[in-house]
Amino acid sequence: MVRISIIGASGYTGGELLRILALHKEVEVIAATSREYAGKPIAHVHPHLRGFYGNMRFMEVNLDKVMEADV
Repeated sequence: MVRISIIGASGYTGGELLRILALHKEVEVIAATSREYAGKPIAHVHPHLRGFYGNMRFMEVNLDKVMEADV
C-alpha cells in the first residue's frame, strides 16, 4: 500500500487527484492539506467524494505528517 499526502487538496486539481485515488486499491491518502478549509471534511469542498474518505478532514500543512507519506 502506497501512502500519499496531497498538498493543496481543496483546489480543482487536488479534488481530481482525490477522486482518482479514491478508486485506486493500492493507495491510502494519509493527509490532504488546505489553508482555507483546514478542519473541514473533504466532502464539504468536494461533495462528489462523499462516502470515499469517511471522516477525513483537510489539515494545515504539517511537514511531520506529510513526510510520513511515501509520495
